Amino acid sequence: MNMDLPREVGLWGGNKGKSWDDGLVGGIQQIDVHVGNGVVHAIQCRYHGRDGNLVLSNRHGGGGASKVYKF
Repeated sequence: MNMDLPREVGLWGGNKGKSWDDGLVGGIQQIDVHVGNGVVHAIQCRYHGRDGNLVLSNRHGGGGASKVYKF
């Protein structure tokens, strides 16, 4: 199978993409990957907050996903 893969570290995605930072949080509990039409549309993370409660990040990316994979 021939596939084009990124060959360097950097920002990848649509023309309107921008870098993001969820700030200082505890450990990652879960990563939700929003997928549709064979591509990743967005990711969202669940963290342990400083008070021990789970914190849901903003959704990073766009819409159009038909399925969410949880890791």
